[in-house]
Amino acid sequence: MTAKNQENIVDKTKLRKAVFLDRDGVLNHDPGHVFRVDDLRVLSGVSSALRRLQDAGFLLLVITNQGGIARGKFTLSDTEKFNTALAEQIHIQSGAKIAGFFVCPHHPEGTIAELAVPCRCRKPGTLLIEQAQILHSIDLAGSFFIGDRGSDVECGIKAGMTAIQVAGERSFEKHPGAAVWLADLTEAAAWILTRP
Repeated sequence: MTAKNQENIVDKTKLRKAVFLDRDGVLNHDPGHVFRVDDLRVLSGVSSALRRLQDAGFLLLVITNQGGIARGKFTLSDTEKFNTALAEQIHIQSGAKIAGFFVCPHHPEGTIAELAVPCRCRKPGTLLIEQAQILHSIDLAGSFFIGDRGSDVECGIKAGMTAIQVAGERSFEKHPGAAVWLADLTEAAAWILTRP
């Protein structure tokens, strides 16, 4: 075996398992384009569910489409402040730590020209997951994606993960590719923790 081939071998024992999470409607109340910290409300059971997943060894990562940035409704800075406050509230409530937020600010119908473009980071695109995988050395095959929309399920499947759809607050149409369809994050965490 050549040195080059040895470099390409991935040591699976050093890879981490993660739970990727959609944000709005799964972690926090979603009245539509939520971005003000004053409007932040962590959904019931979310913090304790995340703590259980963390205690089981999963890294917690959020992948979120924020097309309101491209539409000029709020800024990336607003989103970052909201994300920071969300992570802080969850940590205060349960000790769970969100290891990272990955945000797509684009939307094809946006009003800000440089953001009104097709991209690979807007779910169901997988660019943000690919970035997270590299940054955190993640074993995608052993990881999960939890979201309430079909685009979340498609994103998870395309990235090679087990995708779980939750009803969340809006109960979007069930995606046939979801491994399971559950009421909320509490049920999703319990389902994950029963997997072999």
